[in-house]
Amino acid sequence: MEYQDFLVLLQQLTDQPVIFALLIIFMTFVIEDLATTGSALIASQTDVHYILPLTALFVGIVIGDVALFFIGKYASKTKLIQKFLCDKKVQKAQELLDKNLIIAIFGSRFLPGMRFPTYVAIGALGTSFSRFITIVLIAVGIWTGVLFYLFYTLGQSAENIMGALKWVFLGALVLAFVVVPKALTYFLQKKAQ
Repeated sequence: MEYQDFLVLLQQLTDQPVIFALLIIFMTFVIEDLATTGSALIASQTDVHYILPLTALFVGIVIGDVALFFIGKYASKTKLIQKFLCDKKVQKAQELLDKNLIIAIFGSRFLPGMRFPTYVAIGALGTSFSRFITIVLIAVGIWTGVLFYLFYTLGQSAENIMGALKWVFLGALVLAFVVVPKALTYFLQKKAQ
């Protein structure tokens, strides 16, 4: 699904709030930042109150983060992973992660491609779920709130400035700020391996 197709689908669903919210939640599992920017742009251009997509984003992202944590937690119960977790270097990493959990969670939220390995490792290394979820709720609130607000405001401004070309302009912004950095990070990681 291309970005423009996603925006058109979201626009068509704005008069069905439950389906609109469920689609946003689902899209957070696929491409979180694109779901955030797309729903913010749609909310800025339609009668949908911004609380609906913002809440759906928050719920979807938190569910995804919690799922990653529990993937790590349950994977750590396998014999292969348990053997790996007994290594002294891994135990040192666990201590370092516990000391720097806030930095690890916030850092992985802002660095493309880092949430999956970080959150799975946090779960596997036995970090307290209550500590994890508290930091995640704060990080998601800040990151999603700022990104949503930025694109919601840009969407309102684009209507006045660009008229009919607004979607081309906004699509280019999303590509520049969301898709290109993630793709670049992915290719640099592949090249480093």
